[in-house]
Amino acid sequence: MALGNRRARLRTYPTYTLADIVLGLSTRRWYLTYFPYPERSAIARLYQTLCQGPGFEFDGDNGAP
Repeated sequence: MALGNRRARLRTYPTYTLADIVLGLSTRRWYLTYFPYPERSAIARLYQTLCQGPGFEFDGDNGAP
């Protein structure tokens, strides 16, 4: 998860990269697991930023619990 923490500290860009999509989908799957995971504030911020985009909201964060 070091890449996610590093990416979250970097400035934002007007478009998603392939790495953003992979990290976003992987984070979504991680959040859906049923075991406790450590809180990662930088990853949570990155994920929230991705969720604000219309494409990721529709395809990446599909509203599943």
